[in-house]
Amino acid sequence: MTIFLEEKNISGSDRDDLQALTFYKFVLDSVPVAILTVNADLRITGFNPWAEKVTGYSSEEVVGKYCGKILKGGMCSSQCPLKTVIGGHVPISLFESTIRTQWGETIPVRMNTAGLFDDRGNLIGGVESFQDVSRLKALERERSNLISMFAHDMKSSLTIIGGFLLRLLKKQENISPEKEKRYLTIAKSKAARLEALVNEFLEFSRLQSGNTRLNFDATLLDKELLEMFDAYQLEALQHGIRLELEN
Repeated sequence: MTIFLEEKNISGSDRDDLQALTFYKFVLDSVPVAILTVNADLRITGFNPWAEKVTGYSSEEVVGKYCGKILKGGMCSSQCPLKTVIGGHVPISLFESTIRTQWGETIPVRMNTAGLFDDRGNLIGGVESFQDVSRLKALERERSNLISMFAHDMKSSLTIIGGFLLRLLKKQENISPEKEKRYLTIAKSKAARLEALVNEFLEFSRLQSGNTRLNFDATLLDKELLEMFDAYQLEALQHGIRLELEN
């Protein structure tokens, strides 16, 4: 935005105020965060380019309209953040809510809200900044799913190991040396699998911190399938399921 100043019409103080406003607008338009300002009636007075990008509305479409009608936020109807900060003179930082875009999509956002007051404490309006955290939420869900998967696989391995050890302890006299060796082999294999899962979990933790490294190992698919068949056969029989392994 370019502003031409005529010396004969603008005083020095007015010129300074105009330049300051121009600078503030430049800053708000440049900050990579969606920002809107409202007047005391909560009608939008400013809408920066990042707010346009997140919501899909242009500045011309929203200026003068009630902010709740534009953002349709998750807290607009129950506890409007702008009303709260304007009434309490205390800003609210880093709270999470939702907004609805021009296309009807509801997206999660992280917001900061503050009231705007002049030097005498008179209410001028309010300002609200918000960021789309959809990608962050997706990563959090993915991380939660991975942790759940690790926990499930670890529990499964422990259950199988415990099951075979319990059979060996309870039926030592009725188990042939061949079966005993087979059970111990499976238990050992599952213990190795459990160790591998722990290592994978640690690798996942390193991946989260950006210190990951790749390890490539050969895998015998026939061996893996046979071990899975032996490991889950007992549990399947207990549920009336018969497993068959075909070559």
